[in-house]
Amino acid sequence: MTDVRRTASMSQVLADIKPYITKKFMAAPCIKEQDIQAICQILLPRYKNVQLMQGLANNKPDFRI
Repeated sequence: MTDVRRTASMSQVLADIKPYITKKFMAAPCIKEQDIQAICQILLPRYKNVQLMQGLANNKPDFRI
């Protein structure tokens, strides 16, 4: 079976996840935990060079693209 996914640039990935990024005044941008599944469903079937990692950093949830 042929892989039809394409290679993504960072700007393409940011454009796809922009609706899910929230930012409060003077806080770092973040993504709500309930949105992670939707982001995975958007990015993984579309791009072949995108990897998602979920874990903990400094005892806080950490999600990296």
